[in-house]
Amino acid sequence: MVFSALNALILRPLNVPQAQSLYATERTSDMWSYESYPNYLDLRDRNRSFDGLAAYTISQAGLDTGENPFRAWVVEVSGNYFDVLGIQPYLGRFFHGSDEHGPNSAPYIVLTYAYWHSHFQDDRGVVGRTVQLNKHPFTVVGVAPPNFTGLY
Repeated sequence: MVFSALNALILRPLNVPQAQSLYATERTSDMWSYESYPNYLDLRDRNRSFDGLAAYTISQAGLDTGENPFRAWVVEVSGNYFDVLGIQPYLGRFFHGSDEHGPNSAPYIVLTYAYWHSHFQDDRGVVGRTVQLNKHPFTVVGVAPPNFTGLY
């Protein structure tokens, strides 16, 4: 545990503006350590302590970019995730809380810079392209900045 704290805080700090002001909460009262989306919405809407509250979860999904479909690690995030972190896209745009209007209302995907570089060979035309995530269409709206790896 000491190494993980050392690694996160000193060796590999988060690459976001004002990283020192970010706090994470995690549910640990039972076998599963995630919070439901309705619980997140309730926490976000009743929040009086923080400037913003965003949610994310990491999972695997089938990703088909038109080549060979494969399993990929994906980070599912709330619509305000990038706004709360205060980062700007390298290419295209990020989605925002205003894009969210209930479940499955914002079928957008943001690629990491490394994924865009290795799988799309820096093709700037990737923005606007549709990919399949678990056989559902998602529109690529942007590419994250080079050293941004999320909050994990």
